[in-house]
Amino acid sequence: EKIRAFASVAKTIDFSKGMRVAMFGNNMRDVAVTDGDRVESQIKYGWNVNYYGIGDLVALVNAVTDKEVEDKMAEYASLYEINTTDLDSVKEQAKYEIALEKFLKAGNFGAYTDTFQDLHGLKQLPGLATQRMMAKGYGFGAEGDYKTSALNAIMVEMAKGRKGSTGFMEDYTYAFTKGEEMVLGSHMLEVSPDFASTQPKIEVHHLGIGGKEPPARLVFDGVEGDAVAVCMIDLGNRFRLICASIE
Repeated sequence: EKIRAFASVAKTIDFSKGMRVAMFGNNMRDVAVTDGDRVESQIKYGWNVNYYGIGDLVALVNAVTDKEVEDKMAEYASLYEINTTDLDSVKEQAKYEIALEKFLKAGNFGAYTDTFQDLHGLKQLPGLATQRMMAKGYGFGAEGDYKTSALNAIMVEMAKGRKGSTGFMEDYTYAFTKGEEMVLGSHMLEVSPDFASTQPKIEVHHLGIGGKEPPARLVFDGVEGDAVAVCMIDLGNRFRLICASIE
């Protein structure tokens, strides 16, 4: 078991050395925590992080065929309960998933980011599409957070073959009452279905940010159990990992 754990980490370090991250747009404006020194990231960890205009993705979205969308919708129906009559929104997300996978595979990317401030040419913020991509093992960081995106992909790689779930989450609110410390882990849209304890439902809900159409997304109850929350921050002269044992 010790050798297997060591090999898993060694394999993941090798995976990290060749990590390519695509940023659709830049990091969220006026939010420093989602940014970092990308050159230093490549020097230290091997991460190749580059900006790509959202138009590069939009071109692929517009080229998706009706047959590809039909096949993807059939796949959704086989896996999830479709709990909406707004099938056009679901089909829009299907196009995004197909386009994202084509782009990431063609460029050998292991992770990506987007931001709701840079969605020109898209009708919705990728929701269902991004949830599905995370379930396939791609790293994701919201609001242009490349560090979280790369870390997400690396943690998923390290967790392969092990029990449990791994994915992106946002620590939203903290309560530091002694002996009753709590964190509200929440995000507005992109939560991996790897955390689902029930069959996910596809639903369409208003998103009060970004100024786009309500996106289709997967909705589900979450798993319960012990976990480790990990994040990476850039302190200017070094990166730092912060880990917390949580329930």
